[in-house]
Amino acid sequence: MSINRFYFENGCTNLRLHIFTDASEEAMCIVAYLQYEVTLKLLYVIGTCRVAPIRHTTIPKLELQAAVYGVRLRRQILREHDVKIDKIDHWTNLSTFSQWLQSAHKKQQVFVANRAAEIPENSSMDQWRHVKGIENTADIGTRGMSIEGLKDPGWLNGPAWLQTDEETWPKPWCQVNEAEAEQVTSTIATETELDRLIDWRRYSSFNRIRNFITYCMRFKMKQKGHLKGDEIHEAEQILFRFVQNESFPKVSKSIKKSKEISRTLNIAKLSPFI
Repeated sequence: MSINRFYFENGCTNLRLHIFTDASEEAMCIVAYLQYEVTLKLLYVIGTCRVAPIRHTTIPKLELQAAVYGVRLRRQILREHDVKIDKIDHWTNLSTFSQWLQSAHKKQQVFVANRAAEIPENSSMDQWRHVKGIENTADIGTRGMSIEGLKDPGWLNGPAWLQTDEETWPKPWCQVNEAEAEQVTSTIATETELDRLIDWRRYSSFNRIRNFITYCMRFKMKQKGHLKGDEIHEAEQILFRFVQNESFPKVSKSIKKSKEISRTLNIAKLSPFI
């Protein structure tokens, strides 16, 4: 078996680096490709696997660790290659990735906080994209493979979908969040309508739905950039009001009308307010 290390015959210009990361309970894998943007051809640069820690760690945390290894491998590739790389894309199928990075300024578990802080130091959010597990070539390395398996065209040649027009690729995390916000805020006028329009079952965590609502408000105000603390706080207050209205509709309605709450209600002892 041999791997061609002579990347491109027509010189090294208009190059793009793609780094895929993935993890399983057994291993973490990172694989990188260089792409000639004129022909969209991909060439294998390096692939590496690391055994998962003996101590049990959840899959999302292992995928976050793999993302850290991805930015470290990125530094190594840039250091060891003399050619100019014009664009860089990181690919992961970690669904909580953007939430962890956007909450890096907040208190998180030590494991998450340390790694969420390292990634933005060596990459930007617009360089990170989500890819489905079956389309992630790093998934091959997390399952283990034989020498014959290394000849798999998907491993050495990269995913076929990446060699098509960029418009068909998954969008960067930041664009996904803003596009999702645009779709909803185009018909949002009040919090009541927001509560009616959002399918709460789509969001697996508080952070995810909170950030989504923040992007909705931001799009409505025509603002861009990273989320700010006061914006996130305002979105949290909206979420709390939604939950209050759903859990205590009579109490909420009574408070809004400035009427006294019946002392027969246990919640009256807590002096509720909105």
